[in-house]
Amino acid sequence: MLNFSFSSVFMALATSSLILLILSCIFLFKKTFLNFGIGTLGFFMLLIISRLLFPFELPITTNIYWPEPISKAVSWFLHSRFSIGNNEFSCWDFLIFIWLFGFLVSLVKFILTNNYFHQFIQSHSKKISEEDKRYILLYQQLQHLNIEKRVDLLSTTYFNTPIVYRRHMHYWILWPKDLDLSDQEQLLVLRHELAHIHHHDITIKNIIYLLSIFYWWNPLGSFIRKKADLLLELRVDKTVAFSSQETTTYLECLLKIFQKSKTNFSIPSGIGFCSSGKSMIVQRFNYLTNDTDSRMSIRGLVMKLFPIILSVIIYAGSFIFILEASYIPESVKESTLQLTSENSYAVINASGTYDIYIYQQYVETVTSMKYYTDIQKIYSSYKEFYNEN
Repeated sequence: MLNFSFSSVFMALATSSLILLILSCIFLFKKTFLNFGIGTLGFFMLLIISRLLFPFELPITTNIYWPEPISKAVSWFLHSRFSIGNNEFSCWDFLIFIWLFGFLVSLVKFILTNNYFHQFIQSHSKKISEEDKRYILLYQQLQHLNIEKRVDLLSTTYFNTPIVYRRHMHYWILWPKDLDLSDQEQLLVLRHELAHIHHHDITIKNIIYLLSIFYWWNPLGSFIRKKADLLLELRVDKTVAFSSQETTTYLECLLKIFQKSKTNFSIPSGIGFCSSGKSMIVQRFNYLTNDTDSRMSIRGLVMKLFPIILSVIIYAGSFIFILEASYIPESVKESTLQLTSENSYAVINASGTYDIYIYQQYVETVTSMKYYTDIQKIYSSYKEFYNEN
């Protein structure tokens, strides 16, 4: 039987936050960061999201009780302390309200921004004709990559850098009207934008963006989003140029477009060729100009596997063990019968349930003894109980 409670929600949040912290530590170090690919990032995202979507206790879950000072604080936090009309609210209720408000505001902003951007582009751009050389290059690359998705090429005067964005299952590549590039540079830019489409990078970006909205109160969410954007760019940069000469041309093109693109902006539903500031451009340059050995050392392999294994252990352990408060105020203790090994016992029924007794009086029937750890005497049947008593 699944059990939903404050403790199960807390465990889900704590586990996902801890895995997010591990992922942030990975992204802090350049060498470790480069060893991790999009696949590994996706694996971490899967752990975080799946844990958030399943904030329940399992039948196999074992409770670990907080020390009394922490249990007392948790009990105070959950206890109703504020009255609004006929309703009672706790600090936990107010915290949930604040989080939900921030989440909904960010989510609405995300949706409206995407809608406004799409409407603006459709109203202030012009489709490039099929006779244009850029369109011919685009069509050739679409055939080469075997991309069946609909892709249109638009000319715009409102952006200084090429941008690829998606609306539903349709893609648009925005091309600055005054962008003067050679044929080779145009080809490389189109390869870059189509590689984002081919690898479903906009979908990946949107998932990570939505996750950062869920964690709007946690600065690690924004940090992960920026690092993920960099990882997407580095992966695409490596696939664009097929020779050292093309790499040189691509770097020159990257620098040329960056010098024209002065603004640092982000589009949730799109990816700009040079829209993330000087720091990311420098890192992209360093990544393309430094020779990287594809072979991984034993130390590098350990550094990659350790956080993955640690995260899996934390993820699995959060279902096996759960932290729970165990505190009863003194005023309640005085008026409540306490179950102990001396005054209570349980009898197992034929159906596998347990009958709980205190001072020879029946209390209730339960399916598990999980919450009755103080009862030491458990009779296997009523027959055994009558024989002994």
